Amino acid sequence: MASVFRPKYVMPIPAGAARCTVKGVPSVRYADGKGKVHTWPVHFDRRGKETGRMVCEQQTWWMRYRLPDGTLLRQKGFRDKLATEQEAARREREAQQAAAGLLIVDSAQLLKPLRSCFTTPEIADEGNSSTWHTGAKPWPRNCYPM
Repeated sequence: MASVFRPKYVMPIPAGAARCTVKGVPSVRYADGKGKVHTWPVHFDRRGKETGRMVCEQQTWWMRYRLPDGTLLRQKGFRDKLATEQEAARREREAQQAAAGLLIVDSAQLLKPLRSCFTTPEIADEGNSSTWHTGAKPWPRNCYPM
């Protein structure tokens, strides 16, 4: 089962930060350069002593999922948690399907122009040789009429 998380990192407490307590946890509150107020918990070392740093979370969600061979992958997701959960589930599902030998749609093929899928030259060149309404100019090679 895929999971999502926000990695944590430690940074020094900025000057002028006010000490406070949030839900019984010692924290610091400060305003950044844009005026936005942030509140982060204080970092403690293994002995329980304050280190003068704060524990922050990244804004981007990360995904962790397991491949069928047992390899655990960790990849960057999106800022939206739900979108990251869906992407992680999709990647895990595709990995399982590939291991089972099922047909998977190649995403690179989906990005190719539709004209390149046709095998007969008269169908493939139809968009380039025909003129549009007035007969003035043919369509450019990689352009499709809307």
